[in-house]
Amino acid sequence: MTKTRPLKRGLRMTRKHAEHDSKAEAKTVYDYDDYKLALRGCVAKLKLRKKSLTLRKLADRLSIQHTYLSRCLNSDKAHLSEDHIYSLGRWLELLPDEIDHLLLLRSFACTNDVHRKEMLFARIDATRKSRLGLSLCSLWQRTQASTTPLSAHARYLFTRPPMT
Repeated sequence: MTKTRPLKRGLRMTRKHAEHDSKAEAKTVYDYDDYKLALRGCVAKLKLRKKSLTLRKLADRLSIQHTYLSRCLNSDKAHLSEDHIYSLGRWLELLPDEIDHLLLLRSFACTNDVHRKEMLFARIDATRKSRLGLSLCSLWQRTQASTTPLSAHARYLFTRPPMT
């Protein structure tokens, strides 16, 4: 069982999340394969500058319950809506391109359609390569472990040599 540490006003965060969040200052939105991890990292980065920032305050600004925001960020079963991600991105002072990237990651996490997953992956990969010059090897590994298999075309997209 994972040990947890209490946060202000009863919110809890697992140690895994706390360790991840403490390393967040070195990462950008494009370094993440999961929009939830990216949002937690952005919250941690902003907390370094604004000490009074809490999940409760963010939830109030989004007009949702703080327990729902916590569940969405810490659970694989619940997802934030695109409007919530957009608003949260604005409150976290993200650039429009970074918010768009988060929305792509959210769509990728939520879809079960193989062809849509392929299309979203190609867009995520293109965005990431244009911003960081990186491939999505870890996303590919995570996708292989998921229940939704990818077609031969998607596997080709992951394994092809980079275009010059």
